[in-house]
Amino acid sequence: MVKKLFVIFLSLFAFVELYAQKINNLSYSFSIGEGYVLPTNDFLKGVNEDNKKITNLTHFSLKVSKETDNSKPWHARYNDLRYGLGAFYGIFNYSKNLGNPFSLYAFAGFTPWKNETFSFKNELAVGLSGIWDYYSENNPHNIAVSMPVEAYIHFDFQFFWRMKNNWQLNTGLSFIHFSNGAVIKPNKGINIASYSLGLTYTPEQIVKYDVAPKPQTNKKYDYFTNIWVGSHAVWFNYEKTTQEKDTIKKSYAVTGLQQRVIRNLNDKYSVGLGVDLVYNSSIGKTDSVYLLHPEKRNYDFVDRMSAGFYLSFQYNINKLSVLVEPGYAFWQVHGYAPKQYQRLGLRYNFAEHFFAHVALRAYNYHVADFIEWGLGFKL
Repeated sequence: MVKKLFVIFLSLFAFVELYAQKINNLSYSFSIGEGYVLPTNDFLKGVNEDNKKITNLTHFSLKVSKETDNSKPWHARYNDLRYGLGAFYGIFNYSKNLGNPFSLYAFAGFTPWKNETFSFKNELAVGLSGIWDYYSENNPHNIAVSMPVEAYIHFDFQFFWRMKNNWQLNTGLSFIHFSNGAVIKPNKGINIASYSLGLTYTPEQIVKYDVAPKPQTNKKYDYFTNIWVGSHAVWFNYEKTTQEKDTIKKSYAVTGLQQRVIRNLNDKYSVGLGVDLVYNSSIGKTDSVYLLHPEKRNYDFVDRMSAGFYLSFQYNINKLSVLVEPGYAFWQVHGYAPKQYQRLGLRYNFAEHFFAHVALRAYNYHVADFIEWGLGFKL
């Protein structure tokens, strides 16, 4: 299996190398790391066939990145903004009934501080991971992973030492997360705190044009309206025979309408307020963990609705915005989740007044509820 994965690595980066012959400002990186698996669910704590705790992950990464060259006005708002593609392979200390994940991801980051020899960088990556031995009737212990393909997210802080013009040695700390966003339950997920050591090679000197002048910040109010759809999964617990089996791996439609009023503080940061209206058709269905009343009930349309308001914090990179939105459901007739909720997402403005939106809604700061997929317009 490991040999096959390294063939995938080499094939991926051979293709990138061929494609990248005409692309400037490229760097190639390899890193190895060791992570501590946070004991956030029973399976990781040792409730498995061998009563073995899953405590650490050894991982390897390959990346190709491109650094902006200041040729466009928005480049000058960030310090050496870079973005690219990466591949990740991890080996758990105990992988029976779990597997060892292989991930492909896209990432972006910038450099808050640097001098001629040293630099401090950060990085956010989002991708997909596979090769899981996931939750099933034959594998009921693994409540951490319930799909063959899961989401992969990491956030890094890295310290670089330039040894020569073409080579940099780096070490860093990172947070790694595997989950499916509650598309299918159970969705306990896996969280890892890790350190790493890496080497970066830049074949040619980074090219920088004269820095374009920063545009004046337009401190105006923007109004965003969007609709979204998603699904909320219900978990059938194979080990509890009293549960109704017609709920096994079922997902129920969720949809909503959102409004935001946003104030642009500067070219990168925006804040605002928003309200949302949600219809969740899973309300009243059997859920062996979160419903206060696990038996099925027939609710009216209004009983399955909720309304909330939220604060919106945005980090803007050209047409892309990162959203962090804590909220409170001021009206919720029935429900399985607390009234406080959190939303983390991305918005991309594909036209002057139109955008696409994807976000993870969660509660208790670590429990995924559902993923929102939306379209909207801006005034």
